[in-house]
Amino acid sequence: MNAASPRKLTSWWNCQKLIASVVLLASCHWAVAQPLINTQPANTTVSLGATAQFRVLATSTNPPITYQWWFKEAALDAVANPSAAKNLLSLTNVTLADAGPYFVVVSDTSGLAATSQVATLTVDPTFVKITGPGFLANGSDWTVSYWVDYDNDGWLEVVVPRGGDVPPPRPMEVYKNNRDDTFTRITNGLAQMAGRWEGLAWADYDGDGRLDCIAAQFQPMDPVLFLNQGNGEFAKIVINQNTTANRKTAPGYVVTCADYDGDGWVDVAIGCNMGYSYGTNTLLHNLGGGRFEVVTNTPVAVRGAYVENFAWIDYDGDGHLDLYANTSATPSPSSGEQDLLFQNQGNGTFVRITNHPLVNTAGVDLVAGWADYDNDGDMDVFVPYWQLGTSALYRNLGNGQFEVDPNGPVLDVNNNPVSASWGDYDNDGYLDLFVTQFAGRNRLFHNDGNGTFTEILTGSPVNGNKSRNFYGAWIDYNNDGFLDLVVYMFKGTTPPHELYRNNLPQQGNTNHWLKVQLRGVASSTEGTGAKVRVKATIRGQTVWQMRQIGSLTTFATELLAHFGLGDATNVDVVWIEWPSSLVQELHDVPANQSLTITEHQAGVTNAPSLTASRLASDTVQLTLTGQTNLLYVLQASTNLVQWTKIAVRTNLTGAVDFTGSASTNYPQRFYRAVAP
Repeated sequence: MNAASPRKLTSWWNCQKLIASVVLLASCHWAVAQPLINTQPANTTVSLGATAQFRVLATSTNPPITYQWWFKEAALDAVANPSAAKNLLSLTNVTLADAGPYFVVVSDTSGLAATSQVATLTVDPTFVKITGPGFLANGSDWTVSYWVDYDNDGWLEVVVPRGGDVPPPRPMEVYKNNRDDTFTRITNGLAQMAGRWEGLAWADYDGDGRLDCIAAQFQPMDPVLFLNQGNGEFAKIVINQNTTANRKTAPGYVVTCADYDGDGWVDVAIGCNMGYSYGTNTLLHNLGGGRFEVVTNTPVAVRGAYVENFAWIDYDGDGHLDLYANTSATPSPSSGEQDLLFQNQGNGTFVRITNHPLVNTAGVDLVAGWADYDNDGDMDVFVPYWQLGTSALYRNLGNGQFEVDPNGPVLDVNNNPVSASWGDYDNDGYLDLFVTQFAGRNRLFHNDGNGTFTEILTGSPVNGNKSRNFYGAWIDYNNDGFLDLVVYMFKGTTPPHELYRNNLPQQGNTNHWLKVQLRGVASSTEGTGAKVRVKATIRGQTVWQMRQIGSLTTFATELLAHFGLGDATNVDVVWIEWPSSLVQELHDVPANQSLTITEHQAGVTNAPSLTASRLASDTVQLTLTGQTNLLYVLQASTNLVQWTKIAVRTNLTGAVDFTGSASTNYPQRFYRAVAP
């Protein structure tokens, strides 16, 4: 080895001193530990208008710890947003500009610092979270609110029942739709009706053209009918006491309505739950004029079924509405129960079906979602099992036969799926599925239109609350033709409700749509239970779609049919199957409109004649003479201006008689017959 020159030795020595100094300095730093980040911030995704949060957990031997959050390459202003200097960063009312990388620098009194991992915020523009309306902060004691146009102005109002099993009695809350994403709380009408309210069911029970409300109560246990007076006010009527006796003193829990016998009046089913094993379900037959009778000899009045939801549905395609009930066991079930299915015999009676895929599975399920998801013309159902069972999408094969669709969405029973709701939120012509989960995040499955589904993983509807989600519903509360989403949380949760406005029109989605609202004449006013079918050419393919008006869940959705039409600018055929059995057809209907269709039958050429006579028993006998095989509606009036339906009759032989109450309460009364 060659000897080193003095100059090289000096350089080498200086270098060693520098290295020693560096080592000594590093050793001192190791003696004073820097802060330790135990929990790193995680990637998150929210919708427009929502709140995004990033959290870290850190420890230090030299407290206190200070935090500074960064976005991209800039430190966030802790004056404008104080959470930028805390371990939990909150970003409220997020916009697309807030999307990107976030990290935090954690420091302590030693002067050392630790930098977290980078977490990415994804902002999904599909929905905008609405935070202003008061009902979103002041929830129902029954976990649900009802969206209904009870004043016939074309815009949905919000009715929130109060009380329930939480005393004392309290009035309902009612919020008027201001048509600008805001709602104003009103104080008249239902807002003055105090009680311990459970489920509500909206329909025109007395046939005057206005939506009325039936409310189940916890105490007292008689259901209450609120007759809409047309000026924002309601007349309260306690339905006859036999309903309580029939239910063995158990309070009603859920209420749903439909005209199961096709007589033009909307009937009611009331289910018991609340842990009352001695409760018996009730079937109320509507007699017209706001009067009901309890149907006592029916299998529907099953005892101890713990009904969570009723759905009136024509599962076997015979034209008659059957009744399906989701059931649960006690609040802490040790074994499952079978769901209930009652087949309508077409003569006002029912038979309980006990051997069927929908009732053969023992489990606990709350709200199944019925819809024609595969556009084959009949109603399918997704059953989310809360406990014990395996959630499944049942495809209707026709004639009442069902099979599990192996391509359907898959859910983990341990997440306690609660409710299933179908809606074509992107208006592509295929119904999508939203499922709430009590012990996990919600799930949204986009229908691909080819028998498969793609799960949507971005946005607040599926990444917001990770627990205590209860019900979900699709509504078009701002009347833009795109379905919005409301999520109800379990009672006592803050916030109690979440509302998401569909933002796809603002994102360039140009898919077309059609909303169909019915006005029944022989059928109930809103056509509850009617099937509406449309045919349109979407992306070069002929597509039929079918919707049923109302009666599918115990919590209210819109009493109309919403169709996504993709690129179709018009509908070739609109086909309505009314509860009265009338069938109506329209052609070449333009898209992007809310269409109101009044019940009508073809072939009416001559006006009927009607005679009336008062009988000794204080009844009136009407005799109608007119065309045979036509459906006629008998109406009464006291002033020749406002007419009320009193009966629906089919004229089979050329003449038909009707006997009804003449009522001494009227100084005079007029009658007429109308062929829709």
